[in-house]
Amino acid sequence: MGIRDQSVQENVDRAPWWLVAVVVVGITLLFGGGYFVLTLYSPVNGLKAYPEEPLSFLTCVYFSIVTETTLGDGSITPHGAARGVVGVQVLLGLIIAGILVAKIVSAPSGAVA
Repeated sequence: MGIRDQSVQENVDRAPWWLVAVVVVGITLLFGGGYFVLTLYSPVNGLKAYPEEPLSFLTCVYFSIVTETTLGDGSITPHGAARGVVGVQVLLGLIIAGILVAKIVSAPSGAVA
């Protein structure tokens, strides 16, 4: 029985917590790098900060974190193609949040009846 024979929930239940954390951090850094590249090579399609300032990689990772958690921050805004990327990341963030909640809820409590 391979991975394809199991439900997503079963695979999430079997995944150790650290693997889930590594995947979340990896996705966040990947999107942050994408925002940085868009901003660096195509400012019309990247991020803009208010007040105007050059955006560093860490600022783009910060934007990625607040986007993925659906927190939002008005001091950095996406323009052009970055708007579509933000939409994808928000949806992915909601899915990840759902998976994390499912993992926490399905974890054995360890309580003795």
